[in-house]
Amino acid sequence: WLPSLAQTSIGLSAAESGHLVGQYWLGMFIGQILTVVVVVRLGAVKMSFIGALGCFMAAALLFTYPVSLVSPSMLALIWGVCNFGLLKCLISQATLAFNETPAGLIPSLLLAASLGTACSPLASSWMVEALGVAAGMMTGLVSLAAVLLLVVAAIAWRRDRNLSGIKQ
Repeated sequence: WLPSLAQTSIGLSAAESGHLVGQYWLGMFIGQILTVVVVVRLGAVKMSFIGALGCFMAAALLFTYPVSLVSPSMLALIWGVCNFGLLKCLISQATLAFNETPAGLIPSLLLAASLGTACSPLASSWMVEALGVAAGMMTGLVSLAAVLLLVVAAIAWRRDRNLSGIKQ
């Protein structure tokens, strides 16, 4: 729905609107490369927390402040970088919950991520059509808040488990 929104709300041409999607994916690519560098220095757990917090804060800023502060193309690029490789960090963090990673864990997580990637554009388009852009943005904001809370809960759970000496 981003290209349609950009054409109707911002007044961009079809080509410029399509360019926004490309800029977002370029940002994701850049973000994933940066993630590798940062994860090597900080570790996946800290990067998951910082990434989830950063995504939530960026979404909150986008929701509360006008988009006109930055060019739409630059905004799409920045948003892509913000979303970086959070999925990869979360998968890495999920494997830390086990002393021995179950054989089906990573394929199951990748399948769930693929289903989400395939279904989320359709679901968000329906939501935006039915309830408006603000509802779509708010859903994203609430979803990112949930990811942030789950990351914090996973870190706390693993810390408690390690302190109590429980083996999986």
